[in-house]
Amino acid sequence: MAQGARHLVVLSRTPLPARAAWAGLGADTPAGRAVAAVRGLESQGASVRHVALDVADEAALRDWLEGFAAEAHPPIRGVFHAAGLTDDQLVRDLDAASLAAVLRPKLGGAWNLHRLLPELDAFVLFSSMAAVMPQAGQASYAAANAFLDGLARHRRALGQPALSIGWGVWSQTGVMRGDTGQRQQDELQRQGIAAFAPAQALALFDEALRWPHGHLLAMPIHWARLRAQGGARQARCCATCSSPRPPRRSPARRPPRRHPPTRPTRLSAAAPWSSRCARSWAACSSSTPRASTHASPWAAWA
Repeated sequence: MAQGARHLVVLSRTPLPARAAWAGLGADTPAGRAVAAVRGLESQGASVRHVALDVADEAALRDWLEGFAAEAHPPIRGVFHAAGLTDDQLVRDLDAASLAAVLRPKLGGAWNLHRLLPELDAFVLFSSMAAVMPQAGQASYAAANAFLDGLARHRRALGQPALSIGWGVWSQTGVMRGDTGQRQQDELQRQGIAAFAPAQALALFDEALRWPHGHLLAMPIHWARLRAQGGARQARCCATCSSPRPPRRSPARRPPRRHPPTRPTRLSAAAPWSSRCARSWAACSSSTPRASTHASPWAAWA
């Protein structure tokens, strides 16, 4: 809305009840929260159309797009793909069905949108920090999100708009509402990674849309705690990766060059949390020379 959009189409696998039934929906139910979101957008002057559709179903998406165009609606100029599914399992326990189920909404949906909507002004993918910093049991989820990051790079290489945002944890949303989500937040907090409150994440999202590169990793980081948990190699990385410039080789005994944060701290009042603009985590954790010069930038705000 802040960017000027006034006609919104929400595609979701889960249908909304008819408007006549909205008044009876509980505020804490999934449908009630979805309706509240739609009403919030409409209160700002947007025209919102909700369609029950799985974008990972290529034939269904193509048919709907053809019907949408035939009805002479304003053309779709931007895509924000936020679908996702988790099914945490260790690699040794993964089977083909579980892997396919997790890959389908992110990978399949993003690929179909990429192929069927070639003329866009914005193509934004909601990826996850799991693509570069996965937790135990997240192999399939990490793969799905890594595909989104790669697709953004592919589109930009073709001269098409793309941004893949590797989000950290959003608290009070989705699976984070339950006990399992709280345990995951507690474990990440122990490692030095906090959770976004929804209002913080949305404020950051508005700024992220102006990010000039194809990949952004966004999460609140307690750098001292992350260094302590990550070991010496990761600690050196975190101490030296605050510049968005490509890393340069330097003599072994030369102390790392430090750069000031490239953005002001905006989303945290706690002094230990700082805003940094850094290189891809892959550049920090890989031991191969090729990966260590990886050029995909990411940012971490707190």
